[in-house]
Amino acid sequence: MTRDQQLMYCKVCTNRSFDAQLGIICKLTGRQADFVNTCPSFSAEATAVVPSDNPYEFKSPINVEVRTASAGQRFLNYLIDSVVYYVLIIVFVFIGGIAIALLAPDSLADLDEESSGFTLISYVIAILIMVGYYTFMESVFGRTIGKFITGTYVVTKDGKTPGTGTIFLRSLSRLVPFEPFTFLGDGARGWHDTWTDTWVVTKPK
Repeated sequence: MTRDQQLMYCKVCTNRSFDAQLGIICKLTGRQADFVNTCPSFSAEATAVVPSDNPYEFKSPINVEVRTASAGQRFLNYLIDSVVYYVLIIVFVFIGGIAIALLAPDSLADLDEESSGFTLISYVIAILIMVGYYTFMESVFGRTIGKFITGTYVVTKDGKTPGTGTIFLRSLSRLVPFEPFTFLGDGARGWHDTWTDTWVVTKPK
């Protein structure tokens, strides 16, 4: 897609901004448009006339129905998925406790919950559950339970579902300390978005 083709949509997008050297840019990324077929952050102005018969030869048109998820949706996703995450830990501990009681009941007496080994194992299990949850849900369904509820999903800059490798790296990025705070600010995208060049978007009802 040429620059002129991209500008057809950038000029009527509410997310546009202007740079003295670069011209029209996306205020979300601070860069010129680099999408190929679809732009997940495209949001047409209320008075804009988006061409239905595209004069250019695209493999597929810009998806004008897609909108970037709001800060409120992202925060709600975080809350819901956090609850799901802790429920999964409780279920794992419950099933694991039953399995140990049935298969090795004598080991329960030797279990020291204050030992460094027990603490390390607990952290490893918690990390595996979190990374596994996000990787499985977003690579298979394109969304977590929180995103199902808010009607949002994860896409690449071209509007496609990211590959499993990208989703895995996106999930690992969540482990970085203070990463949730990177969403603070107008139009901010979290590190697990920017580092993997992914977007969380929604479609209007």
